Amino acid sequence: MMPSVVVFVLAMSIILTSCILTVKYNLYGFGRLVALAIFFISLAFVTYTPDLEGYQNWMLSDSGRDFFFRVVSNFAIGHGYGYEYVHIVFLSITTILIAILLSRFLLSFSLVLMFFLLDHYIFLATQIRFFPAFFAMSLALYYFTVKRRLIPFILFGLLAISFHVSVLLLLIYLFFDKWLEKIDGFKLLG
Repeated sequence: MMPSVVVFVLAMSIILTSCILTVKYNLYGFGRLVALAIFFISLAFVTYTPDLEGYQNWMLSDSGRDFFFRVVSNFAIGHGYGYEYVHIVFLSITTILIAILLSRFLLSFSLVLMFFLLDHYIFLATQIRFFPAFFAMSLALYYFTVKRRLIPFILFGLLAISFHVSVLLLLIYLFFDKWLEKIDGFKLLG
């Protein structure tokens, strides 16, 4: 069996155990900490993605399309780090953004995080620019539509755009928010 598969299975077992302990003994902080640690460690074991060569070329030519990628790449190159450093930075930020977003809706998100990891593991580790952008824009929309707070909306929105400009398309949601709530099936989405 490949070492990464063993680590992944072990990680899922630890997260499931922490979920059980969290619910049984109300150890929500413990469950979050374990889930996030295992989530991060699991993502760090991805050492090759289909986008690897493209990202490395962007790093060396300083032609990454998005602001945050260029900043992190320039820092990595300036300090003698390779693509692995950029990969870990992006996955760490993605993990933190997922945790913040889930904590807005769930007291104990360990189990949700485990299922999300099972379903999206490879995509998260491959699409390192899109996923932090998506979760940052999701937080921006949450703060604007649910909490009605403009400053966090602007800050998370700018962070999202600095990762991947395409998330601007998610702002279309703002124009249809009230209209979609009137349709029965869409009330759950809003």
